[in-house]
Amino acid sequence: MTHNHSAETHSSALPWRLIVSLALVGLIRPILNITQVVPGDQWSSVGLTVLISAIWIYAVVSRHISRTFFTMVTTGGIFGVLTMILFALFEGPTILSPETILGLLVYSIAWGALVGILATGIQYWLR
Repeated sequence: MTHNHSAETHSSALPWRLIVSLALVGLIRPILNITQVVPGDQWSSVGLTVLISAIWIYAVVSRHISRTFFTMVTTGGIFGVLTMILFALFEGPTILSPETILGLLVYSIAWGALVGILATGIQYWLR
């Protein structure tokens, strides 16, 4: 069985377009929270996080990305930076204390790492 892989599948470079696209998809959660379209309760946040994680996993697994873990960690980091920019624009820059910045980056990178581990496991299982 042969697979039709894209150029980014075999490249040792990270798939930057995919990374930025997935980070932008992740912004759904903070945008919905800022605009109060969905309630700010814990279950809504968890539900959105699970949905976004599933989209991220599907995107990298279906494209046969070779550096899945690093792709997802980078996606998480970019998501964190974009979220900080979003909060600064809509909530004001004073909301971003050094502790908030560090916490958001650690959380975002850890989220990307967890999703990367799951996606790597799924890729391994599907081989």
